[in-house]
Amino acid sequence: MRKGDAFSVGSIAKIILIVLILFIILSALNGLYAQTFKDGIKKLFGEKTEQEITHEQNTQTVKDFQALEKQIKKCQNSKDATCGCLVDLNRYKSNYKIELTDKETKLINIKNQEDSGIQMASFDIKLNCILDNNLKETPLKTINFDSKPFIIEEKWWIIKDSKYYLNEKFNLLKINSRLCWMTDRVSKDKIKTIKECQ
Repeated sequence: MRKGDAFSVGSIAKIILIVLILFIILSALNGLYAQTFKDGIKKLFGEKTEQEITHEQNTQTVKDFQALEKQIKKCQNSKDATCGCLVDLNRYKSNYKIELTDKETKLINIKNQEDSGIQMASFDIKLNCILDNNLKETPLKTINFDSKPFIIEEKWWIIKDSKYYLNEKFNLLKINSRLCWMTDRVSKDKIKTIKECQ
């Protein structure tokens, strides 16, 4: 092998390596499939992008919301006049909230939203009330989420708002066919005789 031949093969290998590296960098900079630089790199290495992860979370959350509707309907259709239900709200993350109106219950995505968020799903069940410690109804507009579901009771402008977590034994109480949410501010003595809805 001559010295000139080895130099040519080495030069060609270097050029191919440089072209390959430039292609990878340019592909990532342009963003594969119109993704950001970070998502382009993830896509290049076969990892899920933020958009794909968010889509999967939203899809699962809508399925969980549909399951919630079934749980609430089962509670509502119970033959018991007064009973309690524990519906699963622990799957929701802090970037969601549930809005309650006179006509429906709505799942709202509030991720990266400064305004009211984006409605993802809803069902036609009126659940816009909460029970106080005397088991009297008061209006409720929103259920929020952190590690557990909670509500904010708004006070007058001088008094600080109160945060209450939903009750862990029963978070819904049915009294004479009316369903209302129940928080931890209801004492355990008030609900100790209440049975689970069948």
